[in-house]
Amino acid sequence: MAANDHLPELGIEPQRAAAAVSFLEGYGRLCEAELAEMEPGSETFWRTATDGASAYREASQWAAILEDPRLPGLMAKAATLYTATGQAFGWFLSVAGRRWRTSPEAPVQREHLEQLATALGLAQFEVSVPSPLRHPQQQAYAFLALAGWDGLELSHDFVLDRIAADPSGRLGTAPVGALGVPLRDYWAMGAALLGRDRDGVRTVARTLAAMGNRYAVSVELARVNSYLWRNAAAPVDVVDMDMLAISMIAADSYGRGRLREAVASEQDRREMSPLARTPLDVAVQVATGGSGKAGVS
Repeated sequence: MAANDHLPELGIEPQRAAAAVSFLEGYGRLCEAELAEMEPGSETFWRTATDGASAYREASQWAAILEDPRLPGLMAKAATLYTATGQAFGWFLSVAGRRWRTSPEAPVQREHLEQLATALGLAQFEVSVPSPLRHPQQQAYAFLALAGWDGLELSHDFVLDRIAADPSGRLGTAPVGALGVPLRDYWAMGAALLGRDRDGVRTVARTLAAMGNRYAVSVELARVNSYLWRNAAAPVDVVDMDMLAISMIAADSYGRGRLREAVASEQDRREMSPLARTPLDVAVQVATGGSGKAGVS
């Protein structure tokens, strides 16, 4: 099933979804234009950049389910603006979109690793730690970004090992992302991507499947207001961007065929409902390049 085949199944009019992409992209551009007149680091800059990043992020999830070729650019803009506000979610999106990158600059670098290790209290590097990185949710995104990027020097492995073993993440229960997934599940996926888990791709697939079941619950609640849902205006993500980005990172790390097989096996084992499968099907379609326009084979 192609990604955009899910819209009729969800009861959302495709033209409404397409209009949402264009509107949100336009709002993101407006925010970027305003930022050009602002002082970086000011509260107004932070607020406007966050608004723009959120608009591009939301546009990306609609573009993913529509198989809209604007997806790479929308994700890249969201990543840039989130990073400009010190949010590691930007690093996470940037690593996920590495297959589309044209810039020679790496999406994560030594400084990012040192910032996370310092924020966790595992080391004291001489770096400035962005205030958002003091929060466990942003630490989860930072760890996944670093674990999923293979461009760091091998000499940094010992720092990544300490981060992977850190109890505040490994045992953490703080909710992360729109679906409120426990921090420890994100940490387990990070450790798996680092190769610290022999069954790594299955660990990622299990978490993605669990996220799909959480998604189904949130969508069922959103559907209560049928008018907002049908017109693509319900306050819920039709495609969870965390699931999409994790799938993209996993596909590049383990191989696209292995990810497809692991996810399909987990979906069958759990006997997941069609609604619970939807965000995972879309995420894997984009991540593995299937028949979607956004995917790159």
